[in-house]
Amino acid sequence: MSSTLGAGVKKNWRVRICVIFNPTAKGEKAKRFRRHLDTIAAECALKQTLAPGGARSLASEAVNEGFETIVAAGGDGESL
Repeated sequence: MSSTLGAGVKKNWRVRICVIFNPTAKGEKAKRFRRHLDTIAAECALKQTLAPGGARSLASEAVNEGFETIVAAGGDGESL
């Protein structure tokens, strides 16, 4: 969604979203979630954790990159 402000200046109202997830999560819920990630991949940034505790640094990185919304999605108990 966008809007045109005075003098032809275009403002983009889209919120920048980053989803941090555990790519090795197991189980049926994790499989369904991965299918959902495929459908939203074009609308947000996806960051995969690489090791236990890795979500913290990815969240910090996302904040530094200017993401307004950060979603932590695991499946195996990893927490920020």
